[in-house]
Amino acid sequence: MENETYRKSRKEDHEIFPCTWYAIGWTKEIRAGQKLLKKRLLGRDLVLFRDDQGKLCALHAYCPHRGADLSLGSCKDGLLQRAYHAWSFNGEGQCVDIPAHPNREIPNFAHTRSYPVLEKANLIWVYPKTYQELAKEPLPPLELYPVLENPDYIMAPYDAVWKAHLTRVVESVLDVAHLPIVHRKNIPQGDQY
Repeated sequence: MENETYRKSRKEDHEIFPCTWYAIGWTKEIRAGQKLLKKRLLGRDLVLFRDDQGKLCALHAYCPHRGADLSLGSCKDGLLQRAYHAWSFNGEGQCVDIPAHPNREIPNFAHTRSYPVLEKANLIWVYPKTYQELAKEPLPPLELYPVLENPDYIMAPYDAVWKAHLTRVVESVLDVAHLPIVHRKNIPQGDQY
């Protein structure tokens, strides 16, 4: 039975959404010692934080213990610390501390999944397969258009949540013929310039 909060990648997932690097946020959204950052990628919730070296880390957003949202926790000494029971996770998803049982060995189920994450061109990039899934295959490099890394090029952030299916969103952006009809009130007409 599949967990509602996580399921492994299936081959057919990548027929619609290719298995490649995805930009999921801006690097300025997350600073060391600040609040954790929760993002969603291809139906999976992730939590991002910086370890004690400032390296960006991406983990499955829900605790393997009781499914608590890890993004409600904090970052302490470079570890993600769960809010309720204070379980601590490193950037590789290893549970390294369970305060309620300090003298017991940490059980295997206590570890969570971690995802490849990079910072490039002021963006946060995540690869949608876990390190665990990538154990037997190489991680592809992140290749960008050179203009994105040109310091003279300025990207302007724009975020919007559309309550629509992905195909309708893409169609809307590509279909310019609808602009003078649907957006008539927002677009100057004729001699209104």
